[in-house]
Amino acid sequence: MRDKELVKAGYEAVGDAYTRERRMDSDDARLLDDFVTRLPRGGQVLDAGCGGGGPAARTLSPTVRVVGLDLAGAQLRLLRRNVPAALPVQGDLTHLPFRAESFDGIISVYAIIHVPREEHPALVREFHRALRTRGVALLCMGETDLPGEVGEYMGTRMFWSHFDKETNRRMLIEGGFRVLWDRSVRDFQAPSSRHRFFLAQKA
Repeated sequence: MRDKELVKAGYEAVGDAYTRERRMDSDDARLLDDFVTRLPRGGQVLDAGCGGGGPAARTLSPTVRVVGLDLAGAQLRLLRRNVPAALPVQGDLTHLPFRAESFDGIISVYAIIHVPREEHPALVREFHRALRTRGVALLCMGETDLPGEVGEYMGTRMFWSHFDKETNRRMLIEGGFRVLWDRSVRDFQAPSSRHRFFLAQKA
């Protein structure tokens, strides 16, 4: 099974169980406050790899229009139930089915790390294309170097792949972003693991 097919099948399988574990008081959820203050009220935000409606969609939906993009149909069905105001769209992060300059903000939490890292530069360019000028992106990326790994995850199999934090920063800058800050954040399921979150603005 190819990497993306493995990810899709995995998130189709975990469904409700994964969504139940997404907490509003997790370390990553606390980063939302700064992101929200940089968005125009009534603007449009892409939740890229939205899952079943986690802290991002729930926090954002009262003040902006949320478009949730995910590979897994099961996760989008949960999004419809958990965040009725969000618009669910099935698709791939590396080939966004949206026109250029469609969004005031993009957020992607625990999704980029499931994309083969060879595709991360293209993914960054897609995010840049879809953002309006001076739009902001809050992105969960790798803290360390991981070419690719398949392992057990919540009773199914999952794929992970990412670059280290310095490579990610350079990739964002080369992709047309200005990095406003970055933070090392504990994984909400495995506190011994960490991810690098970047807040970046389209130049």
